[in-house]
Amino acid sequence: MDPTAQDAERIIASLVPLPPARAWPAFVVLSGLPGSGKSTVADALRRSVDIAVIQSDRVRKLLVPWPCYSDEESRHVFAAIHEACAQLLRAGVPVLLDATNLDERVRRPLRALAARSGARPALVAVVASEQEIRRRLRGRHHGGRPSYDLSDADERVYDLLRGRMEPIRGRHWTVNTDRDTAPAVAALARWVAAAAPRSRAPAEAAERKRTSAPATRDGDEDHGRGPARSVSESLEAS
Repeated sequence: MDPTAQDAERIIASLVPLPPARAWPAFVVLSGLPGSGKSTVADALRRSVDIAVIQSDRVRKLLVPWPCYSDEESRHVFAAIHEACAQLLRAGVPVLLDATNLDERVRRPLRALAARSGARPALVAVVASEQEIRRRLRGRHHGGRPSYDLSDADERVYDLLRGRMEPIRGRHWTVNTDRDTAPAVAALARWVAAAAPRSRAPAEAAERKRTSAPATRDGDEDHGRGPARSVSESLEAS
């Protein structure tokens, strides 16, 4: 077995017990700067619906005892993450990927992964005000962080990554964590849970995919499989 496949197995083993398989599993991809609240949204969604959460900060520390955050290390970590996502989705397991995913160069392969794996993709932009992000990042390094927040990013990393962030192309979800996120999480949970259990009607799900999925442009999420609209406004409403 090659190293990437071995690492993917380690990631999957760390997630057990896994959620039940679905005929058309959701693949929720978070995108946002450090401190924007991605892990908070991920944890809330995990508590609301059966979904396997792959958190890049956790995986990095699982695979690399002493992370240095080099480009080579990141390529190694994300190759294993992508392989783990693909294996889980092919098995029908809903997956949420919690990582920055700030530019199209990174997001494009995730769209392709969803298409190859027969998954329903949802790209979620997690946003917050600069003032709130900086407050969170300062608190993170003074003991003010929840247990699920494993990031080492500080304000210096935030300032560096701000210049690399690219707007998301096409339809996507938006969650503003300056506000009450409960309505947004509830909407996402309903969307994740919408797929039938795999044991009930895999053929019916395949037929639904064949007949109802509209054509999409390169870089455009297919939200015809979920809410038939761009849902940024509804998710931002408190």
